[in-house]
Amino acid sequence: MRRDILILGVDPENRDEIYRRRAMGELHYRLAGWPKTFDYVLMLDFGKPDNPLPDLLIDVARGSFFSLYAVAGEHPRAAERTEAEAAAG
Repeated sequence: MRRDILILGVDPENRDEIYRRRAMGELHYRLAGWPKTFDYVLMLDFGKPDNPLPDLLIDVARGSFFSLYAVAGEHPRAAERTEAEAAAG
């Protein structure tokens, strides 16, 4: 999934735009509000990781051409990150 589409799909209010793009064959309707539907995001980054949504995606694993992120909220590491941020600030 492209970075712009990932960001567009965060907000379920973008459903109409997602349906329009789906009709044109660009993307799947399940992307509307994807943070409530998916637990993980696998991004192919070819060795140049760039978390497009650092407040929402937690680094889990990296390979030579991919990054695996957990969607914050349900993942155990989300609580760890929240505690670390609270301690820092």
